[in-house]
Amino acid sequence: MVVTFVCEQCGAGLAFEGVRTATCPYCASPSFIERPARSGQPDPAFAVAFTGDAGWAQARLAAWLGRRSIFADPALRHARVEDLRGVYLPAYLYSAVARSDYTASI
Repeated sequence: MVVTFVCEQCGAGLAFEGVRTATCPYCASPSFIERPARSGQPDPAFAVAFTGDAGWAQARLAAWLGRRSIFADPALRHARVEDLRGVYLPAYLYSAVARSDYTASI
């Protein structure tokens, strides 16, 4: 039986079959809660995977901190992040086509 869970850390929806313990593939959290079936809400069609590793993200974070004047304190500019994890943020995209007939008199 497939059971749907939601990660308490990042909000990712996950489906497991016959699993008692697991780790979120998006944020590495072991904390899940069971999500009841939803009616009227579409399920995500896909998820965009992370393309960089932790070193890549660390370099980008350091560059971002270096460009920000609010981090003028050298201790903040040279801070080292001990644990860097990706976060899954669900988003929905919608599209529609509308057709209408109208008349006007001038």
